[in-house]
Amino acid sequence: MDVSVDLETLGTGPRAVIVSIGAVKFLPTVGGEALSEFYVNVELESCIEAGLTVDSAVYWWLRQSEAAREALIHPAPVPLVVALEEFSDFFGSCECLWGNGSNFDNRLLYSAYHAVGIPYPVHYTRDRDLRTLEWAAKTVSRSTYRRRSRMPGEVHNALDDAEYQAAIIADCFDALR
Repeated sequence: MDVSVDLETLGTGPRAVIVSIGAVKFLPTVGGEALSEFYVNVELESCIEAGLTVDSAVYWWLRQSEAAREALIHPAPVPLVVALEEFSDFFGSCECLWGNGSNFDNRLLYSAYHAVGIPYPVHYTRDRDLRTLEWAAKTVSRSTYRRRSRMPGEVHNALDDAEYQAAIIADCFDALR
């Protein structure tokens, strides 16, 4: 079983503040449906205290939907260390962690773990990148792979995005078979 993760952040740099973590456990070669889910909002102050940073992405958030912004405060945010410990428990003994981009979700999550001194729960050989997999599916199966339409849910809600990513990963594996 693998995990698809999506972060909502207040930055795009390597130590960006994380304001929510959404994840789903799924089987990448069997439909990609969420078998269990994880969602937590993170206290801004705790991220800044840990040395994470905010950049102009905060202005981008001001232009997002009210529902997406509301999801960042309900449920109530928890300290970064608590959010990461809960994510580690959720990840458990899963095989791989899939993020959307080799230099974003997984990297920022790793940086946050490092900032608070908690071991990253994913072995370095088990970090996976949706964008690279999707590129391979498009390249190898030129006529069969098409990105699926957006699933129901709110764009820029970390949990909804993680679920959508899991479905795309499964589609890519189907195309590559």
